[in-house]
Amino acid sequence: MSSQHEIIKKFCYSQLDHAVHIPDVRAKLYVESTKIFQTLNENSSQKDLDVFADQYLKVLKQQMYLVEQHYGPVAIEERKIYLELERVWMLCQVLYFSGVDQTDITVQLMNWYNKCHKSYLLEFDRQSIYYSQSAFDHADFWPYTVRLILLGQLKNVSTLLNHVLSGLGFKLHKNLARYIEFIRDLTSKDIQFGTTHHDRIQAALTELKQLSYSVHVKYIIDILNILMGNEQIILQYTNDDVLGLITSKFYQRDQYSTSIHEFAQCFFTRHNSNDQSPLRFFLEGNLYRGLECSATYDWWFITHLADLLDKKNLLNCTLDYSVANGDTLKMNARDYFALTYASYLNNQFGLWQESFTYLMTCGELGKAVVIEHLKDMDFQNDDEKLNSVVKFCVDYSMKNDGLILYEKKATICLASKNYEKALQYYNQAEKYQYLDQVFSAVLKDFIHTGKLYDIKLFKDTSNYSGIHYIVYRDISYINQLFLKEQFHMAADIFNCLIKNNSIPIQLMPIIFAEGWKLIGRRSNFTLNDLLEMKNISAGLRRSITVQDFTWYHYYIHLNTNPSDKIPDHLLLDDMTEFFNSTAVIISRAIDTANQ
Repeated sequence: MSSQHEIIKKFCYSQLDHAVHIPDVRAKLYVESTKIFQTLNENSSQKDLDVFADQYLKVLKQQMYLVEQHYGPVAIEERKIYLELERVWMLCQVLYFSGVDQTDITVQLMNWYNKCHKSYLLEFDRQSIYYSQSAFDHADFWPYTVRLILLGQLKNVSTLLNHVLSGLGFKLHKNLARYIEFIRDLTSKDIQFGTTHHDRIQAALTELKQLSYSVHVKYIIDILNILMGNEQIILQYTNDDVLGLITSKFYQRDQYSTSIHEFAQCFFTRHNSNDQSPLRFFLEGNLYRGLECSATYDWWFITHLADLLDKKNLLNCTLDYSVANGDTLKMNARDYFALTYASYLNNQFGLWQESFTYLMTCGELGKAVVIEHLKDMDFQNDDEKLNSVVKFCVDYSMKNDGLILYEKKATICLASKNYEKALQYYNQAEKYQYLDQVFSAVLKDFIHTGKLYDIKLFKDTSNYSGIHYIVYRDISYINQLFLKEQFHMAADIFNCLIKNNSIPIQLMPIIFAEGWKLIGRRSNFTLNDLLEMKNISAGLRRSITVQDFTWYHYYIHLNTNPSDKIPDHLLLDDMTEFFNSTAVIISRAIDTANQ
């Protein structure tokens, strides 16, 4: 097996080993996404990529809604996967498909984090804080305030502090009023802090260090440090390094004009982060590593994101695909993900059309994998699927590969004696040379069983010219006309048939035997017809062999096992009986014609 073929087979039969908790819902996501993918790959430009990224997100949200209609542990696991997919996809939209400059993306990142972590503020009893006699002394006041600042919700901080300052309980903390007012004013306009503000904050911090220690003083100092972008303090209040990164960048906006990717790389290294999530790698701009880490969720994500990134010329990554003999094949990362995902759709969901759509965007290798899949597809009981697959092949300039499927189906139908379908599919396969083989099989069936199919059952036979078709057609017509007592018409057909020089010699005894009932009626033929029959019979006797009477033996001994070898002495008996009977029948007819 060549290295190329081994790789093709690996992709063709690959199975992805991850849980699919509600397959029917997952399949809907895949089907709808394929429509977007197909449109994107048929006619799109880089300026459309943001729109397509948003369309994928909408489909994902629709699927999340469907999952929410299910209950139980399985649904819970599926929801977890979808929520994680949504979170990572939305981050990638902000980073790569938002049209925002990478040095000015911090607000969008903070908005993304807030959308994806709405529950972070539900840990605190906000109503209890606002309605307590002294909000400033409420146990949740400072943790809630810090959380708001970490999430960049500065206007909410300003509103809360304004409420605190107006409360009666705060009168006990007049020495801290100017600092609370300072923080309130800083946060009131949701401003981007500048150097002037940093100087004022630094001055306030110097003053606060002179005050006696208290929980309130500590929190005020920490909050001012957070507003300065102090990474150490920020990380003390969050166990999520991603939030720590975003908060730090949010409050350091005026200090560093580096891209978010450079900032993230330095931040995670500086703080020895153990975060190995896709979020980290996408923030760092390590696209391949981010995609690789996302494999545990669903290859839907990897495939569609890689496709978008590739079209934006961001995923310039080539993989070395290894095979058993040690050879490697260089492959575009985007194609690798699409090839793997496509086979997953076909092998584990039966979504062949969606699968092939992805494969056909992967060049010659993808086309070869489609052809490999075609070899194993089962169309035995699904004609509609077969027609759809062939149409797909024709639409994608693979007509010959599609016609081979019709040919295989025809062969199966022929083996199961579904002659009508066999003819239909050989016709559709454009294998007209095989049509007469079908009628050869039909004739054999008639010879063994005596059963005649109505020739009208076989559609579109007007253009057939094969000799087995002609023999079967005429035998069928002769019998139909005989039953209708249209003897002269039947005799005319028989008379033409036995004069056909193309008929295989082993069929001639059967044709004569089918005509005995007509010859015996005598009045159906002229004397010249009968004399010519006599000459044909004599010529047949001179040229035919004993072995040529095998079919005739089956014909007169119905349901004989065709695998049984017929002894020559039995065939000789059949041969003798045939010629004796034919001679007697024709001679009597001639005698009658001479009277």
